[in-house]
Amino acid sequence: MREKKISNAEIARKLKVSPQYVSDVVNNHKNITLDVLSKFAEILSEPVVALFEGYNRNRCKPESQIICPFCSSVICLKNG
Repeated sequence: MREKKISNAEIARKLKVSPQYVSDVVNNHKNITLDVLSKFAEILSEPVVALFEGYNRNRCKPESQIICPFCSSVICLKNG
């Protein structure tokens, strides 16, 4: 959320929840429903998948990537 320059308080206001709830969610102290996750994404103008760790905004083509066997991260290969 720092990247979007939006505060927990502002998100809380838009979600109609407490800032503490937003903080707990962001810091993985609370589980949330898909509905709330979807609302978070909408507020941040991001796809839901972007809220998960490891999301690669600059995705490479499937034929140019491999998956790390240890952490399951996508690794983009460069030509040449």
